[in-house]
Amino acid sequence: MSVVYFFLYICTLIKNILIFNLNALENIITNPEQKTPKKRFLQFPWGYKEGFILAGAILLIGIILELVSQGGVKFKLQYPTNIIILLVLINIIFLLHAYAKNNSFIRWLSTVPAAISAISLLVFLVLLMGFIPQEDSKAYGFIKSMGFSHITSSIPFILSQFYLFISLGLVTIRRATPLKGKNIGFLLNHAGLWITLAAAGLGSGDMLRLHMDLSETNAEPTFIAKSNDNSKEYRLRIALKLIDFKMEEYPPKMGIVDNATGELMYKKGDNLVEISKGMHKIIGEWNIYVKEFYADAGMNDSIYIPINQVGASPAAFVEVKNIKNGKLIKGWISAGSFLLPYKGLKLDDKISLGMASPEPKKFSSEIEYLTEDGKTGKTIIEVNKPFKLKGWKIYQTGYKEEFGKWSPYSTLELVQDRWLPVVYFGLFLIMAGAAYIFWMGRKQN
Repeated sequence: MSVVYFFLYICTLIKNILIFNLNALENIITNPEQKTPKKRFLQFPWGYKEGFILAGAILLIGIILELVSQGGVKFKLQYPTNIIILLVLINIIFLLHAYAKNNSFIRWLSTVPAAISAISLLVFLVLLMGFIPQEDSKAYGFIKSMGFSHITSSIPFILSQFYLFISLGLVTIRRATPLKGKNIGFLLNHAGLWITLAAAGLGSGDMLRLHMDLSETNAEPTFIAKSNDNSKEYRLRIALKLIDFKMEEYPPKMGIVDNATGELMYKKGDNLVEISKGMHKIIGEWNIYVKEFYADAGMNDSIYIPINQVGASPAAFVEVKNIKNGKLIKGWISAGSFLLPYKGLKLDDKISLGMASPEPKKFSSEIEYLTEDGKTGKTIIEVNKPFKLKGWKIYQTGYKEEFGKWSPYSTLELVQDRWLPVVYFGLFLIMAGAAYIFWMGRKQN
């Protein structure tokens, strides 16, 4: 949601600045000799200076309230609280327009300087999120106390949102009454922006991000998912069962390591190279030849043989020759697994040739799903290819790394955002407004 916020705020800021500058330019052209009378500070109509002072005051008030609560107040608006706040907010906007639209301050709230100051305040807070780790328990005390370690649930952020909602709502309803054909594009644009921001802001607390740890040994599908911190369990209306976890791996790599520290030697250049049968590679002063390579191997006495069973490990038989003195060393190297030990080839008292564990190339879970209404089926969930089921997006996120490709466990993330259709509806209105303005412009030409 933060990316959506930032993109929409920047677009609106640029648009309002352009509108303001075009209006100012038109005024200069039509009235070249007109001089702007000087006004006192805080005298209406307010301008940008007063707008940014108000934005700064809102930020300061929010920080003071956070300091008083010592960062202990976190607003996570959830149903039905967010619905009630949304209805109250809409009523406030309509009541202000109906009974106080001639008030100087209320009239100013629907101007460009008010909108830009409100947007700038939220952009500032969103930018802070990129520099300060969020929900970090190790955050410095004063940062946490000001609410900057949990910005989206902080008092300054909530106040700045309401400032923008009221300003944007007032300017939208002002242009909607009376409704004219030339205002339709503007109305669609601003109404869509208000709906999108309100849904993204007030609906963020209803987003659920859960996980399921599935095992191939589970006989029945499970309806239970947990929060990411494992502090809470949820019984869902869908159940999942892991049939098979699969992983494709890159070829393992080999390199020369320090016997004492285990760190790679020859860090400049090719210090880790992929292993394949028949390859020759020079690392430092060592000429390495891979005589045999098995992607899946098991030990038989002191040698490795190819096998296809759980716990197999990659292994290679290598011949290593010292370029300087001609010393030749032969032997097996293996990355090891949860069943087989790691095996390196000692080259001298200081260094050895070793094999790193293969890196995952692609992994996926074949699952069986069941819904409360009796719908069943099977699907494969891959990384970056989520599966949609009953309002949930299910992602492949992890596995038991110590087991590697033989892992009988899989971790799936389940994400539900009930407000996302409302956000999409708001974006649709924005695009419709832009298309209408473009169409009207071509019609006039």
